[in-house]
Amino acid sequence: MISLRQEVDRLQTLAKDTEDKMRVEMDLRVQSGIFSVQTSAELHEAQDRIDELRAERLKLLERLAEAETTLESHREVTASLERRLVDTNAEATTARRQLSTDRERLKASLVAHTAQLDRLRRHLADQDRGQSGVIPARIQALQDENNSLRRANSVLRRHSAMHE
Repeated sequence: MISLRQEVDRLQTLAKDTEDKMRVEMDLRVQSGIFSVQTSAELHEAQDRIDELRAERLKLLERLAEAETTLESHREVTASLERRLVDTNAEATTARRQLSTDRERLKASLVAHTAQLDRLRRHLADQDRGQSGVIPARIQALQDENNSLRRANSVLRRHSAMHE
């Protein structure tokens, strides 16, 4: 009987240990189920976040493409403006040269006309003195006008020299 009792005790202990192990295993299964559910929920959240990030990335790529298109358009406009600037500068240089040439021609022409007027005036004055000895009023008026034009010419030359 003692041996039976010992055997029963041993079997009861073994049954209790087995029950404890089964309880622990059940707890582990429950916990793994909970962990699985939590992990699954976190996985779904992560997938949702990845989907959001992909959508955001696509939007950013679209904006980048638009910005690159705008930038290319601005480059074309800038290149066009630079070409126009070069052309305009060339035209301005040509115009400055032509203006300088025209100014020199005008100066030479004014000098020649002034010299010719002086010769004509002297010639007329000599002729009139020879005839009457007195300069007629008409010739005097022409001489006064000539002197006035000389003064105006002098002022124009100074003004022109200041702008060169």
